[in-house]
Amino acid sequence: MQALILRRVQGDFSGRARLEEVDAPSLEIPQDVLVRIEYAELSLEDHRVVTGQVPSRAPVILGRHGVGRVEDPGPRVDTDRLPPGTRVVLDTVVACPDIWPPEKQSLARSQFCPDCESGALEQCTRVRPGPVAGQSRDGTLAGRIVLPQGSLHVVPPELDSKVALLAPLLAHVQRALDAVGARPGLRLLVIGGTPLGLMTIIRARDMGLSVALTDPDVVRTEVGREFVERPAWALRVQSTRDNPADRLREDVFTLNKSLENSGFSVPCDAVIDALGTHGDRGLYLCRPGGRVAVVGRESPCGPPILRWQDLVAQGKSLLGIPSGKGHVAQALTTMSRGLPMLDKLSGTAIESTLLPDLGWTRLGVDPQTGSRESTSIDRVPVVFPHQ
Repeated sequence: MQALILRRVQGDFSGRARLEEVDAPSLEIPQDVLVRIEYAELSLEDHRVVTGQVPSRAPVILGRHGVGRVEDPGPRVDTDRLPPGTRVVLDTVVACPDIWPPEKQSLARSQFCPDCESGALEQCTRVRPGPVAGQSRDGTLAGRIVLPQGSLHVVPPELDSKVALLAPLLAHVQRALDAVGARPGLRLLVIGGTPLGLMTIIRARDMGLSVALTDPDVVRTEVGREFVERPAWALRVQSTRDNPADRLREDVFTLNKSLENSGFSVPCDAVIDALGTHGDRGLYLCRPGGRVAVVGRESPCGPPILRWQDLVAQGKSLLGIPSGKGHVAQALTTMSRGLPMLDKLSGTAIESTLLPDLGWTRLGVDPQTGSRESTSIDRVPVVFPHQ
């Protein structure tokens, strides 16, 4: 089968990730399922793995998200739910609960590792070779993948596979919205016009929230104008001051004035940082008692600037939401009833035979050096041929 494999080659970006022919994986655990991949995704998370910004084992098959069909269920898999040929979305953060089918996971809590028992599923210490596909275990950018039965979620028949590929993204967003107490009328500021940020806007508006967007990148800001309620609410703010404290104060002041002028009431009730670099600004932009959820993982633009005494005195909360683990089934249900503009996020797929060069180019990455200059696209769907 074809697979995009990361091999560590010191100082040679172009040689680190290559499309190779490898043997298909085999079932070793009776609760596992062999899935034939139809669509996968090359994303900035893969770029960070290849460049060493995110730790991983090597060699490893890249890819975090995928849609495929059940090819070979293990002997202890619930084949009433997952018969061969079933189309499934892959929840590729693997943890203790995934060994069991969804309806039995709550009954098996006594057998979970301490991290899974506490709810930190992304830190599971029991699953082998590790919990995260594309990093500690082989990922989705391959012809086939083996995952436990609880990691597979049946795709509703009315949902296109390329759209279903977005389910883990929506699940991540839903988990963040739940964390900030999303409800109709809540004033939400989204920082970052990344796919996570745009999906946040789509779902938040669907839930009746009032939403504004800001991003320091001019390209993402222009893309974001299509998604917010008023074009003027997509705001580009990036201070040029050298002193970090002065820069933060100027950013917050400019944002507040811009939001007021566009009719958005400030301070806002909640902030979702889809970049992962502006949580400190989010805390200054939300009201006392407000919540900031950080979902993005871009490289930080500098040390955070926080007055912790203000955080405590005003009762604000800063929350990290690492993934959509546990929310993928809910996301599929939401998508099946219809969400606007999902087609704009699904993007144009490329053939797996064009990996990795065209994939990196579409992400704005130089295939030879690994440097990234463009920020307009953060994910590229990849279609795998039937094998």
